[in-house]
Amino acid sequence: MNEMQTFLGKIGEKYACDYLKKQGLSIRAKNFHSAFGEIDIIAEDQKTLVFVEVKLRKSTDHGSPFDFISPWKQDKIRKTAEFYLLRHRIRNKPCRFDAIGIVGDVKGDEIDVVSIEWLRDAF
Repeated sequence: MNEMQTFLGKIGEKYACDYLKKQGLSIRAKNFHSAFGEIDIIAEDQKTLVFVEVKLRKSTDHGSPFDFISPWKQDKIRKTAEFYLLRHRIRNKPCRFDAIGIVGDVKGDEIDVVSIEWLRDAF
């Protein structure tokens, strides 16, 4: 991932965190890494632990942001989530995988958001 992609990812994740907080979720972690990959956001939705993938796109000319969460990426997120649960000794807690898709015009360190969509149980 190049510097610009990393920068855009951080901006998208900030907007996604703000959005999820407004929806009543609490953020537990951001950018959780393991040998398997990374999870952008880990949140709690009441009693459910939510692993969130964030995709920011400048347009939908080549598909929605959700189209860019490949089966390979989903598998990496699942494995990283398993590692998170083991590391934090979390058992018997409902979990789900969500996605936040953001379309917007990036201007410096801000986004003119065209749309933001939260897909629960995305995969």
